[in-house]
This record gives sequence, C-alpha cells and structure tokens, in this order.
Amino acid sequence: MESINLYFVKYSKISSGNDIDRVYFGRTLYKKEGQTYDRKSARKDPKGLFNHIAAFANADGSTLVIGIEDDFTVTGIDDHHNNVNDILRVPFDYCTPSVRVTTETVECTDKNDNPNHLLVMTIPQSSEPHANQQDEVYLNRVTHNSIR
Repeated sequence: MESINLYFVKYSKISSGNDIDRVYFGRTLYKKEGQTYDRKSARKDPKGLFNHIAAFANADGSTLVIGIEDDFTVTGIDDHHNNVNDILRVPFDYCTPSVRVTTETVECTDKNDNPNHLLVMTIPQSSEPHANQQDEVYLNRVTHNSIR
C-alpha cells in the first residue's frame, strides 16, 4: 500500500448503491477529480454545485465529498452548518427534475487536529437529463470542469 500523509484515517464503508468494498476513506482524499469523483469546500456557494451534481447524474454517477479544499486540506463541515444545509437542498432546489442523492457524514480529523465530519454525496446515474433553472443541461465531466 502506498504511503499517504493523511489528516484522518477512518475505516469506512462508502456506498453508492453498488457493493463497494471497505476502503480507507483517507485514500480518497488524494484521488484525482474526474468523471466519478469530486471534492469541494464546505464554504463553496451551494448554487455553484448544481453543475457538478447534474453533470454526474447525466453521466455515470459519482461521489462528491464536501469538506476538502482544492489543495487537499481537510477543513470539514462542522463549522458550516448553514451552508451544508443549503448544499443538501441543491439537488432539489436547483435541478429539474430533482436529482436523487444519498448522503453520509464521515468522521474525520481536520487540519487543526480537531474532530470534524465530511459530507459524502453519492449521485447515481440518471435515466433522464437534469437541467438548471435556466434550462441548461450539463452532459459530461471533463477533468474538473463540467461542460454543457
């Protein structure tokens, strides 16, 4: 197993509707963002997550982890309750039709060595296209940018 400097090690089961083996969740911290995985800060504007959620649903489905910065720093979600509640509303309030997601909070240790949590959103592949309120449909993910 490769050596990775982690802020947290939590043995957790990540479930996306498929039977995924137990993994060190910490290994996904440095996983490359792409077609089936993305990570975002809990400080991110919730409206800005629409294109990611819709693109994942319109493509192959994905896992979106909230509480990890772009530089891989684990900041968690515990200090951002209002924003996290708004993030949880995005698949319903900004997607037409609504995107069905499953969510899970995972314990972690943040960059300050404090107990914290990450929000794991599992977005399944959808059989119908999802648009935003301006009727824009995001069809695919290329690198870390969604295209319409």
